[in-house]
Amino acid sequence: MSFKKLLFENRNRGAILITSLILMFTSLAAVATALAVTNKTFENQSVVIKSMKRENIGRQTISIVEKWFAESINQGEIPAPKKDGDNEALNESPVYYVPDQILDIIIDNNSGSEIEGYVVDAYYKICTDEIDNSGSLFIEPHSFAVMENDILTNYNARHYFINVTIKLCHSDNNLLHINREIIVLRNKSNELSFVSLHSKKQIIRKTNK
Repeated sequence: MSFKKLLFENRNRGAILITSLILMFTSLAAVATALAVTNKTFENQSVVIKSMKRENIGRQTISIVEKWFAESINQGEIPAPKKDGDNEALNESPVYYVPDQILDIIIDNNSGSEIEGYVVDAYYKICTDEIDNSGSLFIEPHSFAVMENDILTNYNARHYFINVTIKLCHSDNNLLHINREIIVLRNKSNELSFVSLHSKKQIIRKTNK
């Protein structure tokens, strides 16, 4: 075999080897890219699922806390709007935590989750840490009148804020906080009614120690 022919064959083998290596590395890069995309998609889906779960627990908890709040107002455990002729007093202990047993059904159905609920009377004397962290505003009780069936009806109103916090587990760094304003109204007949206003939702990033 001549030297030129041998050199030509070696060049061909080298070209084939290089082409094979290029194809192999291209395939590996494609697989790596596909795995990265799959992992990113899985992570995104996981974030969405966790967010939806927090929202679902939040809705259920708010509903339970609202019911407890209404019962507490009606039973006099939380100050209601004044009756005509009475004076409103600033609340020196304006934060009311929901008893654990009230939230047991939610906690039992979401094992491992950290769920808490409390109510802030907006006519507070001192702004506590809970009030400051929740963004619950100071609002004085007030009176107003509206026309109902051509009759002027007077109401005394007092504002409150329901607060709920949810962590899916102790290691969850995302805490969902829901703050909902409630107005309690008292009419001339001393009947109480409840008006639920808008809710504020925020995710608070926390680092577990």
